[in-house]
Amino acid sequence: IRTQSLRRQGLGELTRQLNNVIEQLTSAELYATMACLRFVSGSSEVEWAVAGHHHIVHYRGASGEVHRLGGPSFPVGLLPERDYETSVTRVETGDLLAIYTDGLNETTNSSDQELGHDAIEREIARLADGPLGEMQAPVFALARNHGPQVDDMTLLLVRTRQPGSVLTKPPEGRKAAIGGSEARIGRSERPCCHHSCATSCGRSCRWI
Repeated sequence: IRTQSLRRQGLGELTRQLNNVIEQLTSAELYATMACLRFVSGSSEVEWAVAGHHHIVHYRGASGEVHRLGGPSFPVGLLPERDYETSVTRVETGDLLAIYTDGLNETTNSSDQELGHDAIEREIARLADGPLGEMQAPVFALARNHGPQVDDMTLLLVRTRQPGSVLTKPPEGRKAAIGGSEARIGRSERPCCHHSCATSCGRSCRWI
């Protein structure tokens, strides 16, 4: 992905090429889902793509509205030469974009009811004006209070800032960002029940 992104091609083409590589190198039953964002320094537009992943959440700071970017789509690695949904959306200062894994929305309670996307989106909207690092714990708590964790829970948050601004001294636990956005990623705080951490959560199931 990083190599292809250096060629500055669209996310649709990047996803198509990634699909071809995975399809050729893996067995027929293996595939991957993904959602991605591309920010351009000084631009008010963000390119996005989804492949077998649920929608990206876009919270508009000015209006307080939540919009969903993307819909049902095909995962990467199943069939060669697939086309993937990609588009560009306009963002303003204070907007928030969120990508999370289905371990959050598919958390099930004792009545076999999933937490769902609506509850997560309401929580993101409620917390949207606060520091990114303080948003993750309440979202994970929302899922844990609904039911036991049985899958990877990962949440990526990106807030758009005034173009050209730089976090010269980022708060503890947050990386500096250049080009009009700051980002924070959180992962589930304990190992998943039926996956190894290396497979489901990257290097670990702790905060990074």
